[in-house]
Amino acid sequence: MDMEEKTSTYNEMESKSTSTKGSHATVIRQWNLFAQEQRYPLWDALTEKDVCGTVHENGSLADQHNPPLRKMMAEYASYLLQYTFEEHGKKKYYKTKVVAQKFNTLKSGFFERFKPLGYSGKLPDWYTDLLSALKVRAGTAAMARGDMLYEKTSGFSRDAIVGSCSYSMTQREYSEALGYEERFILSTLFHAVGRGGEVSTLTWNTVDWNETLQCLSVPWGEFKKGQQSELGFWPDSESYKLDFIHAQACALLAGYGGGSKGINGEIWMFPSYVDMAEGGAASKVSRVLTKCHEGKVEGIPASD
Repeated sequence: MDMEEKTSTYNEMESKSTSTKGSHATVIRQWNLFAQEQRYPLWDALTEKDVCGTVHENGSLADQHNPPLRKMMAEYASYLLQYTFEEHGKKKYYKTKVVAQKFNTLKSGFFERFKPLGYSGKLPDWYTDLLSALKVRAGTAAMARGDMLYEKTSGFSRDAIVGSCSYSMTQREYSEALGYEERFILSTLFHAVGRGGEVSTLTWNTVDWNETLQCLSVPWGEFKKGQQSELGFWPDSESYKLDFIHAQACALLAGYGGGSKGINGEIWMFPSYVDMAEGGAASKVSRVLTKCHEGKVEGIPASD
């Protein structure tokens, strides 16, 4: 069959795995329900003009910041937030993570089918803005309903993190600086009680010494919540291994964090965790903990 004749969902995703095809097909069925309500074309009837608007001869969008798809995706985001289904006789809403997954899967289907959308080689700002807003709205709506945002997970004991910091300081696999970087990461997250991905936004430009509280002050951004708070970091009186300031000093003395700058002059605290794909920084932190588990640190469970 010629490429021009491909109209079915599975033909367009023929190089994808079976699970991806299944997810895509499910989302397309949902798109068709949404399209019927909004009086948009069904998936197989969508044309390049419907989705991309005017396309230049070189294959780029005439209006890359506001193609017709932007409006449709914004409305589809609202549809996902309001969508309900029945489970065990009760009305349920999608969990925050599921909402984002379905939205992203639909985007992938559009970009796979209509190549001008991806002409620039990167995700357009309009899409990342919509996705970010959708996550915040989904989380806020879930909390207002009294729903859990995520399944509960077991935490790590203090002794387990101390053991991980100690283990990190013995690493010589690549360089001495790597072990001290990983210890610095673990200490930072323990004292901040933060998610792994949030270390990707910390800069030296914004660290300050709070004279009144006698601590290091850091603005801690939580992108999933769309908020930022000021956190204080004090020395740990019980264990130098877990001490944030000691870990910071060792990492710097070992040659880590030599001032990698961003385009706006940011000096990143953890440059190797910056500008990763969504979830990449958190996954990298998880790999550090996996390494500690494999190093027989007690109290660190195996990764799923």
